[in-house]
Order: sequence, then C-alpha cells, then structure tokens
Amino acid sequence: EAAGASALCIHGRTRAQMYEGKADWSIIRQVKQAVNIPVIGNGDVRSVADMERMMEETGVDAVAIGRGVLGDPWLNSCRRCPVRNALRSQENMHSV
Repeated sequence: EAAGASALCIHGRTRAQMYEGKADWSIIRQVKQAVNIPVIGNGDVRSVADMERMMEETGVDAVAIGRGVLGDPWLNSCRRCPVRNALRSQENMHSV
C-alpha cells in the first residue's frame, strides 16, 4: 500500500504447500485488517457458498477463483454471486 499498490490478491496457501493442504484464510483476514486498499482472497473456493464464506470470514472485497473453475466453469457467471454484486457496487461508486 505504501509502495503504491491499489489492491492486493492474497492466496491462503504458501508456495511450499503448492497444491497440498488447506488454504489458511486467517492470513487473508489479517492482511485485510492491516491495509486500507481492496483485498482479493484466493484459495479453496469451489462454490458460491465458498465465496460467501470467504467474504464473511475474511472481509475481503472480492474473491479470485483458480482451480475451482476447472470443475465448474460456469461458477464465475453466477447471477447471485456476492462478488459480482460487490464489484457492481464499487463500479457505481466510481462513476459518481
């Protein structure tokens, strides 16, 4: 943030973990609490319910989906997606 970043995307899994283990969403929550710029969470998101839970548990502004889309390519086009609705709200704020 101090270096000029306008947003951060944080994955809850370390490089050493690669594709093993569970993403640690508490790390994402800690980053969100430490900065004032938008934070995008990533890791272990495979459904709309996972998106909603990540947003609720971490307070992120948006959710990035990686391998979760491989099993459900339509996941990122859902109409009731909380992230899509949050982004629309942000776009409306910027157009004022």
